[in-house]
Amino acid sequence: WLANFNSLDYDQFNLLVPGQFTGGSKPRREDFVTISGFDAKVSCLQSLRKPKQIKMRGSDEVEYSFLLKSGEDLRQDERIQQLFRLMNDVYQNNVECRQMGLSLATYQVIPMNQNIGVLEWVNHCQTLNEFLGHKKKDEEACRRARSEYINFALKRAQEALQDKKYVSQLCQQRNVSASRIQSLVQSKQPSAVMGCMARQQNDEAVLANYHRCVNMLKWDVMRSGYLAMSSSPDGFHALRGHFTRSYATACISQYLLGIGDRHLNNLLVSLSHGGAVGIDFGLAFGAATEIQPVPELMPFRMTEQIVNLMAPIGENGQFKAAMIHALRALRDNPDLLLNTMEVFVREPLVNWTENASRLKSRFIEDDAPSSDPVWYPKQKIDIARRKLQGAHPSVVTREEVERGSCFPYLEGYRSAVVGSSRPRSRYPDNDLTVEDQVCCLIDQSMDPAILGRTYWGWMPFV
Repeated sequence: WLANFNSLDYDQFNLLVPGQFTGGSKPRREDFVTISGFDAKVSCLQSLRKPKQIKMRGSDEVEYSFLLKSGEDLRQDERIQQLFRLMNDVYQNNVECRQMGLSLATYQVIPMNQNIGVLEWVNHCQTLNEFLGHKKKDEEACRRARSEYINFALKRAQEALQDKKYVSQLCQQRNVSASRIQSLVQSKQPSAVMGCMARQQNDEAVLANYHRCVNMLKWDVMRSGYLAMSSSPDGFHALRGHFTRSYATACISQYLLGIGDRHLNNLLVSLSHGGAVGIDFGLAFGAATEIQPVPELMPFRMTEQIVNLMAPIGENGQFKAAMIHALRALRDNPDLLLNTMEVFVREPLVNWTENASRLKSRFIEDDAPSSDPVWYPKQKIDIARRKLQGAHPSVVTREEVERGSCFPYLEGYRSAVVGSSRPRSRYPDNDLTVEDQVCCLIDQSMDPAILGRTYWGWMPFV
């Protein structure tokens, strides 16, 4: 039907190209592009939901690409894009942010119902996974490092199960038999393997394994990709600078909204200007820490390859400065974001309702959340408010871990978050300055004790 579609056959009405109504001004129908036809080819992406890429030919003779996705409630992605556009307004109205050119790349999300929707295709981009694997030997090195990381985690988990006292405690907490736990570890079930591995609070072997996996890759894989895009040293400097500023802005913005699941396929690199583009915000507002079987303990992705792209100054140069300016601008205008987030209270999402039920079932009666049916979205908005007031990032993460699904393995994860020997442990729990809050965020994101306990699918060593 798409291949045979012709707008002339539907002269009684016109189909508009999706995503043109932004809400910024009163729409005039005659100003919008209509659909003239569709490309005959539909591409299927090899990800969990198998989304389909379709191409529309507009009445302005331009081709528009969209992603048709099912099995997810895209209203959360839509609302996050709206919040990103509000943040862009804040950045644009701030002198320092405007001078540094700080902004977020956004795209249109059009939910059709709770299970299906259309997303604007971001052109001329590669996922970070594709970008880092542009050379076959780099791709093979990533595979070897991943295999080494998994084998070490499996070995440490099996060693943990030799401790009868620990196994007995674990059986009581999970309400399963010792043989069941052994079976989960042998089958490489992520929560069991990583949870058992994380039980030791100060495990030098975990740190050594993390660094060993990092060193299995060349230090400059991402840097080489940017050099290959550049026609001159000045070009490399410009592309790297654009990535640094755009990524710093994305890290702060996504942290305030609790966006997780930042694996290599959820970050795009623009092949036109080198900027960073975040995609897929299904795990937001702390869900990656609370709901995931292996909790994400880092506020954003800041791994060795990204830091090495910024060498020799690294994370303490333009990246840190951009984060400070972006965070200060948002902390100076908290009401704009928080008032907009009230829509989550008035119209909770399906997955928010499910998450609330799942979390509430873990509390004993005396500690259970309020009987208020919207306690969960109110809690999430309150966390965003605390972040904008200078809450210590590790304190927020620790609380999310304690509420989350990893309670049989809680102590090891909680210890890694606190980081008693790291610089962030010297700061108070609340009322941090913008500079101190950024320092804590960077330190937590780069902590090897956290990255070494992260689920292997996240590829923390890359």
